[in-house]
Amino acid sequence: MSRDEGLVTPLHDSGADAGALKLSAAKVAEELTWQAAIRAEQFISSVRILFCAVLLVRFFMLEGNRTWQSCVSEVLALLTGMLYSVGMLDAIRRGSVRSRALHWSVVLDALVCFGSLVQTSLWPGTLPYSGILARPDASAMLVAVCCAGYRLSVGLVLTSGALNFFALAVLVSIEHARYASTLAYAWGDVALFACLLGCAVTLGVAIARRASQLVELGALASFKVERTRSELVHLMRDQHDARSVLNAATLQASLIGRELEQEQHASDIQRLIKNLSLAGQQLQTLGDRTFGHFAGLHESTAVDVVSTVQGVSAVARLRFRGLTLHVRCDAVPHALIVGGRPSLERVLFNLIDNAAQGDGARGAHTIWLNVTTDRANGHVCLEVRDDGPGFHPAIRGTRALSSKRDGSGLGLVAVANIVEQSGGSLRMLDTARGASVVIELQQLKSEPQPAPRLPSR
Repeated sequence: MSRDEGLVTPLHDSGADAGALKLSAAKVAEELTWQAAIRAEQFISSVRILFCAVLLVRFFMLEGNRTWQSCVSEVLALLTGMLYSVGMLDAIRRGSVRSRALHWSVVLDALVCFGSLVQTSLWPGTLPYSGILARPDASAMLVAVCCAGYRLSVGLVLTSGALNFFALAVLVSIEHARYASTLAYAWGDVALFACLLGCAVTLGVAIARRASQLVELGALASFKVERTRSELVHLMRDQHDARSVLNAATLQASLIGRELEQEQHASDIQRLIKNLSLAGQQLQTLGDRTFGHFAGLHESTAVDVVSTVQGVSAVARLRFRGLTLHVRCDAVPHALIVGGRPSLERVLFNLIDNAAQGDGARGAHTIWLNVTTDRANGHVCLEVRDDGPGFHPAIRGTRALSSKRDGSGLGLVAVANIVEQSGGSLRMLDTARGASVVIELQQLKSEPQPAPRLPSR
């Protein structure tokens, strides 16, 4: 397994083609695979220490009549495995592990298994000897091969399989040469164990290949999401800049129109102002649409609804001077919404702005913003109700049209997308005095604990 130094920086260039994206994703997948292999090696090294310690206790306490040769062979093999594992854990902690260390770790597993088994074959201690395949000890070779698969390298699995096949052949040859008359297994049993060993190799290869494929697919998907998020950030920034320029141009056109008294110039200026206003509305629509998609790329986040509503209402009162805004907030739990607090602020501002504009000819004079809790269904309910003209019959329930002459209705679409991606719902209702939009968001099951206050120095 090869390893590049350091993590690969994700692509942010919108002009990167699919080939470059896949290449970069493959590099990141290689790094992620390496990190996963290191975590697996950390676990295997820990288990190896415990396993070797148990075998040492078993060897000295449960098995008697051992020769000094068997003691030396067993203790040397097990202590080697334990010492190497301790060194590997220390290298992992320091971040100095290289791919060669994983190869040696796989070889060590095979050598520890062989060293522990060969001393039994050479110096069994008690006679008659029934053979290594008549004991559960031989299953250690199967475990070693399967563990090699968790290093996420097909080459390491094949190396482990080849070493353990060779160890099996050596052990069987020794035992048939020395204890052929007393062995409790036949050649058919050897073939069966070899088949099991082959199955272990196949399983290890499958584990390594499938895990590597999943990591690469995940890295590619992550790259696509990251590139989309980057593009949406650029779109929102460009939309904001363009809208600022258009607003300035509209203001300048209005000032010029006041200075020009000629009828022909006045009509041209009015047409220019109208076109600039239309372009500004289209940019606002683009911004709302982009923000809705951008928020959908994030996970649902717990938001303090009360403080968010209070902040939005304070800004709305300054922005809409002729509007009366009544706010009523019960003690509600935190709500879950994609994009966090900025998304909820965007949703509320859009609804208040839509109510203030109305159908373009007449807007609302009073808006009621109510926040309550539906504890039976686990929802936080936000209602924006106004005394405006209400929803046009053609758009009620569609959210894709607008009652304003030059409107697109995408403000409500962006709001609905954010709410639905958060697992909530949106309802548009006509009331006796105007319109009402009811939003239901899922409430947080357990309130986040406040951060501990640091003692003052």
